[in-house]
Amino acid sequence: MRVDVKRAERKKLGRLFYDFRAKNLTGFGGLAGFYTFVRKVGLERELSGLELGYQPRRYPVSRILCCLILGLTAGFVRVRETARLGRDKTLLRILGWDGFPVQSTLSRSLNRFTSEAVSALVAASANLLRVFRRNWEDYRVLHLDLDSHVRTIYGEEIAEAKRGYNPNKKGRRSYHPLLAFIGETRDFLRGKLRAGNAVSSTGAVGFLQECFEQLDLERLDKLVVRADSGFCNKDFLQALESNEKIIYVMAMRLYSTHQVRFAGLNFSPIPGAEALDDFEIAEYQSADWSDGKRRRVIVVRQPISESEPQNVTGKQLKLFALKDYTWRAFVTNSEAPAEEVWRDYNQRATCENHIKEAISFGLDWTASSSFLANSAHFQLVMLTYNLFNWYKEVAFQQDEHRNTVGFLRACIIHVPAIVKRSSRRLIVSFSTDWPWARALKEAFARIERWSPLPIPV
Repeated sequence: MRVDVKRAERKKLGRLFYDFRAKNLTGFGGLAGFYTFVRKVGLERELSGLELGYQPRRYPVSRILCCLILGLTAGFVRVRETARLGRDKTLLRILGWDGFPVQSTLSRSLNRFTSEAVSALVAASANLLRVFRRNWEDYRVLHLDLDSHVRTIYGEEIAEAKRGYNPNKKGRRSYHPLLAFIGETRDFLRGKLRAGNAVSSTGAVGFLQECFEQLDLERLDKLVVRADSGFCNKDFLQALESNEKIIYVMAMRLYSTHQVRFAGLNFSPIPGAEALDDFEIAEYQSADWSDGKRRRVIVVRQPISESEPQNVTGKQLKLFALKDYTWRAFVTNSEAPAEEVWRDYNQRATCENHIKEAISFGLDWTASSSFLANSAHFQLVMLTYNLFNWYKEVAFQQDEHRNTVGFLRACIIHVPAIVKRSSRRLIVSFSTDWPWARALKEAFARIERWSPLPIPV
């Protein structure tokens, strides 16, 4: 009696039958486009000069770091999750690799990072940004948005994880990285991992100078720096005022001593702010700085609605006699009308969205007990953020950029595919029924046509 082997292998699941006979399948077909893009950008070339003090037996350091970046792109924020990509033999065929580092190799490489290696990784990331943006030749004015982010640490033996300001988990140890973004392009410019007991302004002046050097201010007509009140001190303001090309607008810390000054100001409605609950604005010259310099201060107040007090923004000074308002104040050297300065600062709110996107790539995860390893991982996370941002820009339509990383990852990275071989060619085949098949097809065509332009001298 003849037995149907195929039928014998099938199992019943409710009204369905299933088997495990299909071959050459992967759930990460979309990484084909992303990896092609990062190769064109020159990722592995930039990382090839990085040395960790040892040479892994099988894989160069650049390949190991590239594996970590692919894992972060796929949403695998833990090293052990990234290592699981190596089990997907079909994905390796797509990438053109004969193997994938195991978890111990990935972790060991991170733990071998020295301060010099972290600096080299920062330089490589900066050069990739420089290449992609062609030294910012298309921009005469840029906005530099500075912020910090509290990363709660849950491990017990994590170096430099210290107690400091932690609004979400009070009393928990944390890291407190500095971050700088470019407002026009959403690019991550530069970042620095710090201990949790650092305040926003700790090391901020030196960090600011590094940002200036990376942007090469001589090529710009103007750089607008936006930062919150945590950066607002004499030293930081003086650093901003050291170059005539720099315009700054910075939120101020508010104290009860400001109430007399604010109460004597003549406020007027902000033009076009009818939809913003009757915001009012005023300004004055302040000499309340330790260096005695007079600086322009812009004050914005918003009435507190008795019916909806939770809808107000800004800080309410409880000791104010004018307690029916919330207040925000900004120091600036801009000569633009006060309402323009206020509106320009409000655009900085996108910085919080950039940080949320970076969290999707693992910003809040700790890779090791070593601070240097975690610093390297932080830089890899932010480099991945940039690479994905550039990939979206080159490969997809503008309206698709508004989607979150999680949504796009599900649509364009976690894509089922079959790998076939025809004569000498490898073919990655996608389903015509995939909901985003057309967008992915167009994206691959754009990536194939795109090539980085040479950097102008």
